[in-house]
Amino acid sequence: MRSFGIAGDAAFDAFGFFVAHLAQHDGLTGLANRTLFQQRLDATVEQAAAGKCAALYCLDLDRFKEVNDTLGHACGDQLLRLVAQRLLGVISSD
Repeated sequence: MRSFGIAGDAAFDAFGFFVAHLAQHDGLTGLANRTLFQQRLDATVEQAAAGKCAALYCLDLDRFKEVNDTLGHACGDQLLRLVAQRLLGVISSD
């Protein structure tokens, strides 16, 4: 009897990683989505409660709605991508 498995298949493993990434990241920017943000926030709060240093940084794009309304959603999407690239360039993945 012959059997075939895909558990060790590199393509399957890559696809699984891709699906997991999609489940936790915004499709447009690649940044953490609300689900992953909440998981990371909960872990950070637990660490802070245990006496470790913790920080939360909030960012708001002033007048972003005006960009979408006057220049269009494609321009707004591009702005979000650029901001995300800059953030990813300066933040730690920890």
